[in-house]
Amino acid sequence: MVHGGGHTGKTYETTPDGREGWYTSFTRRGFSPFVIDDPNRGRACCEPARIHLVRLGIQPFNTLPSTDIYSKQRAWTTFRFGPAYPDVYPNSRFPFSAIDQYAPQWVFTYRDAVELDKIANGIVAILEHVGPAILVTHSQSGPQGLRAALRRPDLVKGYISIEPAGFDIPAGSSPQTLKDVPILTVFGDNVQLSAQSTGWLNSARNTAALVNQAGGNATVTPLPELGIIGNTHRMMMDNNNEQIANIMENWIQNNVTGAKGQYKP
Repeated sequence: MVHGGGHTGKTYETTPDGREGWYTSFTRRGFSPFVIDDPNRGRACCEPARIHLVRLGIQPFNTLPSTDIYSKQRAWTTFRFGPAYPDVYPNSRFPFSAIDQYAPQWVFTYRDAVELDKIANGIVAILEHVGPAILVTHSQSGPQGLRAALRRPDLVKGYISIEPAGFDIPAGSSPQTLKDVPILTVFGDNVQLSAQSTGWLNSARNTAALVNQAGGNATVTPLPELGIIGNTHRMMMDNNNEQIANIMENWIQNNVTGAKGQYKP
C-alpha cells in the first residue's frame, strides 16, 4: 500500500474519526499488507543536504529543493471536499467532524521531478523484497506504481490504483507488458467538478483501453456508476471506506490468481 502526495502511510492505518483503516481491514480479510512511506517522506524523511548547502552559502538559493505542505484551503478543493474552503459538497462522505485530526497528516514534501523517480524505484525495491504482491496506490503514487509494474510485471499479481494522478503509459513502454497484470482503478464522486480529477479519470480510461487491446484485464470503476455517491479523493478515510474495501476484495478474488485473502465482513 503506497500513499499519495503530501501524506505518509498513515493514510491507510486508521481514519481521522477513529474507524478501522484499510491496513487492518485487509489484514482481517486474510492478507498481509505492507504500508510504506515514500523516500524523503514520513518515516523515510528526509535528505537535507541541498538545504544545508544553501544555508552555509556553498550553493545559491535557487538550488533549494521544491517543497510544500498542504493547507486546509488547498486540500479542500484538491481532495474534492467542496468547491472552496470551508464549503462542503452536500453528499460528501468525508468525516469533517474530525478534520483537525486529519490535517496533521499533511507532511513536508519534496516535489522536484526526481522525487517521482525515487517513488517508482522505492516501489520496485519493496516488491523485490516481499516477492510477488498486489500493489495498491493512491493519487501521486498511481503513475509511479504503473512505472514499477511496467518494470517488474512478474512481481505485480494485481494492481489497484485509487484515483491515480495521471495513468498514462510512459513513452518507450508498451501496454503489452501489462497483459498479465490485472488492473483496477477506482474514482469517487464529483469528479466532473474538478478539471484535474476529470483529466486523471480520462487518463485511466485511455490506458485501460490500451491494456485491454493488448489482451490484458484493466477496469476503471467510477463509484457513482455503482450507485455509490459522495466519495472524495480520500476514500480510504470516507465513512464508507469498508464498502470500498469490499469492492477491492471482491475484485481481487475474481481477478488475481492465487489470492490468499478470504473476505470477512
